[in-house]
Amino acid sequence: MGPADEVFLHAGFHKTGTTSFQALLAANRARLPVALVNHTDAGVRRLRAAVYAYRPDRDAATGPAVAAAVGALAAPHPGRLLVSSEFLTGPVPAPKRSGPVYGTAADLLRWAREGLGGRPVAVWLSTRDRDLWLTSLFRHLLASRGLRLSEAAFRALPGFAAFTWEGVIADIRSRFGPVEVFAMEAGLDPRLGPGTAMLARLGLDAAALAAWEPAGRRNAGLSEGTARAMERPLALVLPAIVRKYVARTLDRDTRRRRAVPRPL
Repeated sequence: MGPADEVFLHAGFHKTGTTSFQALLAANRARLPVALVNHTDAGVRRLRAAVYAYRPDRDAATGPAVAAAVGALAAPHPGRLLVSSEFLTGPVPAPKRSGPVYGTAADLLRWAREGLGGRPVAVWLSTRDRDLWLTSLFRHLLASRGLRLSEAAFRALPGFAAFTWEGVIADIRSRFGPVEVFAMEAGLDPRLGPGTAMLARLGLDAAALAAWEPAGRRNAGLSEGTARAMERPLALVLPAIVRKYVARTLDRDTRRRRAVPRPL
């Protein structure tokens, strides 16, 4: 096997512009010089189930399901293939998860490589400014799970207070092998959005990308005003499911009011 069989694994991380990049890939699938398995494709559900069931203390028992899921995604595409899914580095980090943030990423990538049956593999990881990432993750958890913490309390949790991209990447490289890291800020094309630096690795230059259709920003998350409103004492004591509903409703109403022109 050689370059004609190469698989590119865009493995995340979450909240680093991945959703916008995947929307861009989906909108321009026919313009890609490789086959694409995107995070939103139906077949990725099996990978999600395997990743959420994976347990590092039962690696030999739970890892093969990850390998099988990746193998099933790749099997219909014997040539060059791009797989873009944050599940390749694990579930969304959350306070209830034990261990270091992205502590299972190296193991999941190892099993993903196993599932590709010896095909050449290149792993891409996208990152983001640490503080902006923590804020984005906090607001995501507030909107999706009704997180019952202030942002300051969330940041002070041991796993997130100790988190650095350098530490995560070093762990992956030491236990998995070489990976290529793309900072969201460095690959933020003004027209196409984040992630376009990765497309250069597929041989797409500026002239080729000029024909690409922009997909627009995706998954922007809650506004700062909504996040601050949900830190009020009465909001913090609401049950998680209620907090999630209130945060989403408040944010939707705020955005709607801003979109309506005010009379002169």
